[in-house]
Amino acid sequence: MKKQFELVALPLLCASAPCFAQAPDYSEPQSSAGAHVAIVTGYDGSKFSGGGASDTLDGVNYGVKLGYDFSVTQYGLLGVEVEATNSTAKLDFGGGDTVKMGRDLYIGGRLKFDVSEAVALYMKGGYTNAEVKATSAGLSAKATVDGWRLGAGAEFKLTSELFGLVEYRYSNYGSYDDGLGTRVKFERHQAIAGLGYRF
Repeated sequence: MKKQFELVALPLLCASAPCFAQAPDYSEPQSSAGAHVAIVTGYDGSKFSGGGASDTLDGVNYGVKLGYDFSVTQYGLLGVEVEATNSTAKLDFGGGDTVKMGRDLYIGGRLKFDVSEAVALYMKGGYTNAEVKATSAGLSAKATVDGWRLGAGAEFKLTSELFGLVEYRYSNYGSYDDGLGTRVKFERHQAIAGLGYRF
């Protein structure tokens, strides 16, 4: 009788309270928290407009970013990241007069959600500092401008450490006086892809 009681009661007790270490539920999203590094590259379109005219510098941006994501809920994360990129975007006016984009530095935060075991979506925002180079009549000059950036993207798990990413971001550097009485507005659109490693 005792033996029969154990055979019936033991499964019932295990159903209401863990008897042994339970295996993880792999049907739920797995957190993508922690440190990561990624190389990024993609389209870079910088636009200068003012006085009824506009010019766009198209090219390729490339660089590296570092970040860390902290789990705040089962699927939600808050992160910080820094990025350094360069660009091939250049506009040639002829006669040796050119404008070229230089290095771009970014620091900001992001809000990320693990939507499945393999996919995470995120929104980001922060501070950016861009360099612009100009050449005219054999003389060269460069200036740096401060701005803000907003963006959104997705990460795709490839292995336990590697992930891919796609991202769009918009940067606005405000406006400035070109010295001839015209206010020039400077903004930037970028669409990138990347390959990252999560530590």
